[in-house]
Amino acid sequence: TVILAIATFTAFRSGGDEVVQLRPGTTLPQSEYAPADIARQAAAEVEGERLPDAEYTLFDGGTAELTTDGRPLVINFWTSWCTPCITEMPAFDEVYRANRDQMDMLGLQVQEAAEPGRDMLERTGVTYPVGRDVDGDLIRALGGVNLPTTVFVTAEGTIAEVHSGPLTASELQDLIDEHLLT
Repeated sequence: TVILAIATFTAFRSGGDEVVQLRPGTTLPQSEYAPADIARQAAAEVEGERLPDAEYTLFDGGTAELTTDGRPLVINFWTSWCTPCITEMPAFDEVYRANRDQMDMLGLQVQEAAEPGRDMLERTGVTYPVGRDVDGDLIRALGGVNLPTTVFVTAEGTIAEVHSGPLTASELQDLIDEHLLT
């Protein structure tokens, strides 16, 4: 058993590849956790489709329906340990405040206990509505494979684009202008 364990360890350590340990607060470049072509393929499978009938969990434990209510909607998936997620939240809030009379925004914490999410929301001070994707079902249903993932949904409920990776305020506004406010 010991020899098998050593051989297995050696096999996985050989080849000069660096062993990467993931800890809360660290992230990997996109190519190391889901290659861009996989993220693009997952997004392409849902773009042009209708927003699914689904619910998400509220931070108080209740649930809410995922809907556009006849207005364009931006959905941003995040976790408290995802550095790019935290970095982009103030930009998302800025864009939300500038456009809230024309569109809605929803932030969804993915597969994480509520308390770290509450702490992050308090630290970032976001004002847009937030909830939780407790099991990760929504992010998968909407073509997300990486964090952060942002989904742009038209007023009619059609998924216009799924963006994998962080966005600046100007990049987010450009995508909103292109897909939702035309």
